Amino acid sequence: MRALLIAATSLLMIGAAWAADPATGDQITAAISGNTVQGSMVASGPYAEFYGEDGIIKGKDYTGKWRVEADTMCFQYGTDPESC
Repeated sequence: MRALLIAATSLLMIGAAWAADPATGDQITAAISGNTVQGSMVASGPYAEFYGEDGIIKGKDYTGKWRVEADTMCFQYGTDPESC
């Protein structure tokens, strides 16, 4: 669920995806790589995640991995399976 909410937040950074064509993999990578995403989750509250150019996600008390496959962003946290 966390990955789904983060993916939705990430896509909002790219622009009005609903009003235009969906973002391409290159556009997603350009918008996310080297940047920090901030948001809030109902269960855990506010968060900020840095998306390193090396595919590492750094949060306050956790790390994860991110990558773009075709035109889809994928996340993997801890031992959870990857979610795209």
